[in-house]
Amino acid sequence: FDGDENRPYHQSVKRFEHLSHFRHIIETGSVPIARSFKELKREMARYLAHPSLHNKERKVLIHKMCYKVDGNSSRRIVDAIIEVLNGTA
Repeated sequence: FDGDENRPYHQSVKRFEHLSHFRHIIETGSVPIARSFKELKREMARYLAHPSLHNKERKVLIHKMCYKVDGNSSRRIVDAIIEVLNGTA
């Protein structure tokens, strides 16, 4: 959210909610949307008190949005960077 500021739509973070890749996240129900500091504090407290909150929905999000969920993403990134640096990419 935009904090205490009231920004025009085209300068506000609200515009991101309408982008297709962010819509996928919202539609899974895996994350709450805070629109104020009060809501942010409430949601943070809920997740700290219940870390497994929306766990099923987050798993759906992970499998929907992530390429592989095998714990080797960092290795693939490092390998790709090395390939670029070596000119073999």
